[in-house]
Amino acid sequence: MNCKGKIGVIGVYYLNRASLIRHLVKILSSSQNWDVEQRWAALGQGEIDPELKAYTLKKGSFWKFSAANQLIPKESSFDYIFLCDDDVELPDGFLDHYMEWVLKYGFDLSQPARSHQSFIDHPFTEKIDGIKARLTRYVEIGPVVCISRRALELLFPFPEFPPSGWGLDYHWPVILQKSGLKLGIIDQVSCIHNFRIPVKYYEQSNPWKEMEYFLSVNPHLKKEEAFQILEVYV
Repeated sequence: MNCKGKIGVIGVYYLNRASLIRHLVKILSSSQNWDVEQRWAALGQGEIDPELKAYTLKKGSFWKFSAANQLIPKESSFDYIFLCDDDVELPDGFLDHYMEWVLKYGFDLSQPARSHQSFIDHPFTEKIDGIKARLTRYVEIGPVVCISRRALELLFPFPEFPPSGWGLDYHWPVILQKSGLKLGIIDQVSCIHNFRIPVKYYEQSNPWKEMEYFLSVNPHLKKEEAFQILEVYV
């Protein structure tokens, strides 16, 4: 193994709802080039599967970014962090292939494009056929986000409000671009996000209203400013 560094996978998964957690643990454990440590929080009621106990550090009721604040060590040795939901399908060899492009283009905040068969929240994040990646001003907060160590130093700890994290993806670019860091979307290695209907389990939150308030008190990009491709890599 030619280790290129250490990656931390930080995520939450449901105990009492169907998910792709076993698929994700397997795929994300299979890197040949990176030392990978997975740190998951289990949500809801139920027993933790014995196969997942080694990867599950917390159990209870958490929102993703609140859980991430608890799961990411204060003195982190990770070169990159992946924030991951439990309802996304990743291709074999995901980490090694994905990180090739992250390193090649120097992205500090990035995401895999959403496949054509995915639920698409923002058309901007859908895979563009025929290109490898693109330099952008926007990276979505999920379902998979890759953050470099130096970007994490600027973004961490994550705000506890809004609990859903909505709006952070308009705020983050202001912080990162001020420091000269790059954002991008990797089209060559996309993910499938169609396992669950988006926002289905947000019953106890009003993410639209919370996002609106968060953006009203924090510097951010407007949508027309955020959804811009600055450079295309073919």
